[in-house]
Amino acid sequence: MKPIEPIPAPEGRVMRAVTVGLDYVDPNAYGGWSGELPDCEFDAQFAGEMWREFGIPTKTLLTEQATIENCKQALKDSLVGRKKDDWLIVWLSGHGGQKLDAVYGDEADRLDEYVCLYDGALLDDTINDWLEKVPKGVCVLFICDTCHSGSMHRKPVIFGKRAVKDFKGQLILMSGCAESGFSMSTGQGGVWSTALHDTGPEGKTPKTWFEAAKAKVPEETQVPQYIEYGNVTSDFRYGIIIP
Repeated sequence: MKPIEPIPAPEGRVMRAVTVGLDYVDPNAYGGWSGELPDCEFDAQFAGEMWREFGIPTKTLLTEQATIENCKQALKDSLVGRKKDDWLIVWLSGHGGQKLDAVYGDEADRLDEYVCLYDGALLDDTINDWLEKVPKGVCVLFICDTCHSGSMHRKPVIFGKRAVKDFKGQLILMSGCAESGFSMSTGQGGVWSTALHDTGPEGKTPKTWFEAAKAKVPEETQVPQYIEYGNVTSDFRYGIIIP
């Protein structure tokens, strides 16, 4: 099959980014557990600096700044003024987990996935609520380097009554592992984040960047996931991220 040619960015496209990394959490919010990690702040800072070097305005939240309220506000602010064909890049690096879905009963496996923010868990339900606010045609590139990250966006085929029924945007999730899997650390950056950093987005599309980074991750370590959500167009899937 002939490879699909990358598609140049549409004229007037606006890009924004939010990067979040936590090296520990507040023990008071997690029953005494501090969840120390060596390199998630590094991942978020590196990603933030990378996007800024490309001229993309970026909000970076690190550890104690990465509270539930601050992250919700950053995601809300990132949508202001966004329109069709604009891009938003969200990069999360930290602990992820699963807990019994006792509220909505919408999970096929009866487990909610979540990201450990500084003062508590950010459930995939909350991410789902944010997705409902994404304007029509806006492209969200969601990079998640946490454990159990393979379905952090809540795919409608899997999730029932709490799934976004009328998602107006487009989302591509590039996660470090499957929903039941684990994302590992090198001690100098997450395995998945490092692979993305090493391959870089220059001249690549979401699909080709994912494939290039995945090829650098040993299968016995973890299996990165590429998932599309919403009516993803060829202009997004094969659109050049950074010319």
